[in-house]
Amino acid sequence: MNELQAIVNFYAQARERGERAALATVVQTEGSAYRRPGARMIITESGDTCGTISGGCLERDVALRASEVIESGSSRLIEYDTRGSEEIVWGLGLGCNGVVRVLLESLREGVVGEHAVRFIEDCLLKRQSGVVATLIAYKGKRSSGDCGPELGARLLLNEKLNVCGQSLFGEELTRRISEDALEVLAGKRAVTRFVETDEERSEIFFDLITPPRPLIIFGAEHDALPLVRQAHTLGWHVTVVDTRARNSSRERFAEADKVLLCRAECVSAHLLLTESTAIVVMTHNYLDDVELLRALLPSPVCYLGILGPRKRTLKLLEEIRTDSFSPGQSFRRAVCSGRRKRIAHCLPFVVNEPRVGIIVLAAGASSRMGESKQLLPFRGENLLHRAVRTAIEAECYPVIVVLGADANILQGEITTIEAHAVINQEWTEGMSSSIRCGLEALEAKSPEKIDAAVFMLCDQPFVTDVVIRRLVDTYRARQVLLVASEYGTEGEKTRGVPALFSRALFPELMALRGAQGAKLIIADHAREAAVIAVPEAAFDVDTPDDYRALQNKVASDSEPA
Repeated sequence: MNELQAIVNFYAQARERGERAALATVVQTEGSAYRRPGARMIITESGDTCGTISGGCLERDVALRASEVIESGSSRLIEYDTRGSEEIVWGLGLGCNGVVRVLLESLREGVVGEHAVRFIEDCLLKRQSGVVATLIAYKGKRSSGDCGPELGARLLLNEKLNVCGQSLFGEELTRRISEDALEVLAGKRAVTRFVETDEERSEIFFDLITPPRPLIIFGAEHDALPLVRQAHTLGWHVTVVDTRARNSSRERFAEADKVLLCRAECVSAHLLLTESTAIVVMTHNYLDDVELLRALLPSPVCYLGILGPRKRTLKLLEEIRTDSFSPGQSFRRAVCSGRRKRIAHCLPFVVNEPRVGIIVLAAGASSRMGESKQLLPFRGENLLHRAVRTAIEAECYPVIVVLGADANILQGEITTIEAHAVINQEWTEGMSSSIRCGLEALEAKSPEKIDAAVFMLCDQPFVTDVVIRRLVDTYRARQVLLVASEYGTEGEKTRGVPALFSRALFPELMALRGAQGAKLIIADHAREAAVIAVPEAAFDVDTPDDYRALQNKVASDSEPA
């Protein structure tokens, strides 16, 4: 069963018993973490739980704190920081080298947490996506009698971006949150962002609610049982279609969410096929497979697997060739699931997703700083470590780190095999030489042709993997020439890095000389670019004053609002 569905069911049962409960949600992680943002756990007042927020190391402490929240009806934001060595002795003793922030809130009838669970239940029931936008930090001008929205305040938006229920935010903030929710739906990923208006700065966790992926299995023979079992364990919504219409199939496939008995030629009238649907055809009947493929190949399904040797699949495709349907087009989605490989190797088929690599530019001499700024400590790691980790967590490949000044020292700082350090021997020429060096290494290290490259710096400490993912998601959704970050104050907006450049711009990047950087190309192609707001990129560390300001900002942000 899908974890979200299990949590919804668990809460419904607790409610029927009249038992109070609390909800714990991972809203932000940094560094090493077992669960990603969006992981949830429900704790009842009797101590029963459903769901996990870690590998088992945080659950007990959260359960203990839950009793206070259940009694008070309030919300709490708890931070578990396991980066320091002293935490191993005096803290929870985890040594995981990461930060996990957990929102713990009451599920008392009528409160925002309870509304969120009911919204999730509705999304799952209607098999629709939605966004739960949750306030986890707020700074603003507080007028008399108005303390601003409370911790845990939410905006619930369905997949059409209609607000469900009452907004607990002002009109302008609601509009800004709705705009960001559109990007979350397009990117299909939970994120945490700062949303700013003229008078407010709110940190919002955007959680994407998605129904379980639908898997339809055509065929009800013995070899379909392990596939149903595996898909059920993964939380997919499984439908088994028995084209031989045997009533015994309902009992044999009890783990399936639905068992449909119908002939192959009738399936299109009984099933909803969408872009998220995955299909496996394993009827062991050639004529049934022909009829099924006639109905399935024109559909928008994301994956279509056919059990059997490649030769048989080609014969099937040849059999159904029509004027509007060529075997070449059919094969775009039809994948042979070889008999020897069995069902366990029936993997999702990805069609032409752009490949994006990432380049971390860290070759400068830090002349204005007076020392290597790449090694300056920040939140338990140095700036170079942080930039490399951000690049890796953004899940671009390959990750190239360009070094120059002090390369013999800095190279030893890159200890992960997930990043490739290259030395720019011509770093004194300026930024352009590092861009060229990075692109050459990117092409050399990639096993396939790269479609786009992200450039980022190591001296923008507040740029996270979430920012990089937004660049990539925007590029994949809009297929533009480049995607740039925009930051700065009103009237003084700057467009720059981190930025993504499509392959069409690689020749222009390679042609840069001297101190010229990527901003020149961003300006030249302003009309062809997509732009995302990245206020985090406005802060960079070039001088001792910048670094002191960074330390002061971190200290200020850690104080209670």
